[in-house]
Amino acid sequence: MKQKFRAVSLIMACLIVLAGCSTNNAAQNGSQAKSEEGKQPSKEVSLKVMHWYSYVTDEIFREFERQNPGIKVDNQYVAFGDPYFVKLKGLANTNELPDLVALGGRTEGTYDLIAQGKIMDLYDAMSTPAYDSDKTWLSTQSDVLMNSLNSSFDIEMDDETLKPKNGHQWALPFGAISLAVIYNKSIFEEVGIKEPETFEQFLDNNDKLRAAGYIPLAHANKEWGSWWLTTFLDQTARDVKTDDFVSGNVAVDDARLREAFEIWEDMIKRGHFDKGVVSAGIDDAQALFVQQKAAQFYIVPENFVKYLVDNMPEGVKLGAFVLPGAKGLPSRSIGGSSNKLAVSAQSEHPEEALKLLKFLTSNTLFQLLSKDNVVPSLKGYQPPVGDEIMAAYAKAYENGFAEGHFPPFSPEILNIDELNSGMLIGEYTTDDILKKMSEAWPKEPNNKQSQQ
Repeated sequence: MKQKFRAVSLIMACLIVLAGCSTNNAAQNGSQAKSEEGKQPSKEVSLKVMHWYSYVTDEIFREFERQNPGIKVDNQYVAFGDPYFVKLKGLANTNELPDLVALGGRTEGTYDLIAQGKIMDLYDAMSTPAYDSDKTWLSTQSDVLMNSLNSSFDIEMDDETLKPKNGHQWALPFGAISLAVIYNKSIFEEVGIKEPETFEQFLDNNDKLRAAGYIPLAHANKEWGSWWLTTFLDQTARDVKTDDFVSGNVAVDDARLREAFEIWEDMIKRGHFDKGVVSAGIDDAQALFVQQKAAQFYIVPENFVKYLVDNMPEGVKLGAFVLPGAKGLPSRSIGGSSNKLAVSAQSEHPEEALKLLKFLTSNTLFQLLSKDNVVPSLKGYQPPVGDEIMAAYAKAYENGFAEGHFPPFSPEILNIDELNSGMLIGEYTTDDILKKMSEAWPKEPNNKQSQQ
């Protein structure tokens, strides 16, 4: 009897074990299917992102986390300028770079990071599917902005083997930094003027605005002092490149440079800017516009335009237009891909980091940012229906971006910003500036002809 009882007990124990195994296998298979369906990591992954974009908020990353269970993002915003780039350099030196970082240019140490192997090469990843499309990642990005970014790397990087033209992709554009003229529709209607279609009409509008008691143009000279001159140089000297001065093919007092300075000087003499513009910063220029003292503002989008829209008096409507070319050429914008994102080569989770970068350069992301007036760095961008301001910025970057058309003066030899400010206050004329440039060029280290 005891033996029979033991046999039954043994059979029951085996059945219980088998049942348990079956249950565990089913649970594991279900979990595996669920993981494969949702493409969830086997364990939670934490990524760090460091940038200076105030509009890229925690809310943005919570949406990414919702779409990608198992990935958490630590959003690290640091103010632009020294605070950001000092921290970036320090983290790189201690091998603690975040998984994704915003990059600057040569002076901010970007090319040093690449040369030190701190930044991931994205070249192969660009042929993989985009975040929200079956198309390749590369094919969804703006050709104009990609070419602009890679061209700047090709020109400025010292190591020939690391240049994008030799099969590398070190970063991607993040948003399009284009320029358009924002204007006060109420003031335009009062004065009886319309959006200009030619540069002559633009100048005529400015004269009429000044005659009506308005400042035609707000201008943040402290931060954006060279924008107008750079815009005009791209019209009068579009066929001139920086290397042309270095090689001696173009003189620093060339007639094409003279014409750009003369256009700039003419606007100043006609009173198209506030008398205190030479010391005006962004806050000062924004205040003039919001207080309806200035009728127009040549400005980049994003938080700058958002500030204007949010702070205008009730009932005042704003419009925007692309600045007509001073010489009738398509007006190319200043900016391009100055905002750029990269993946750290030290990331412990490279696949997830790439997925996050794909998200940040996707249509999904830029739809979320449309309310912040961010122009996408994507191919075929269509601004929100009825949004005149974003339509102008989209049109501005379709024409491409201005290149360098000015002699490469070292600041210690000749500071063009100081000369530009001198012209604003009437201290210098075009002749004065060209004379100073001609006298300074033989002393310039970048002048290869003088070194021979």
